[in-house]
Amino acid sequence: VVCGDHPVLGQWKPEKALTLHWDNGVWRGSMVLPSDLRKVEYKYVCVDEASKAANWETGPNRVVNLNGEM
Repeated sequence: VVCGDHPVLGQWKPEKALTLHWDNGVWRGSMVLPSDLRKVEYKYVCVDEASKAANWETGPNRVVNLNGEM
């Protein structure tokens, strides 16, 4: 899943995060963000389907600046 600071990304709760699906060799997912949003922070999380145990990516949060800057 992709879990982050915005409600569409679960607000740091993996059980509410954006689920990704394996498609033709690529993990895919889609979401709609508000047009006035300027920044999103997130991490990738592997969630075990059976136990629901979450294994978070290490390191700092990933950041996407939506005002055209990366």
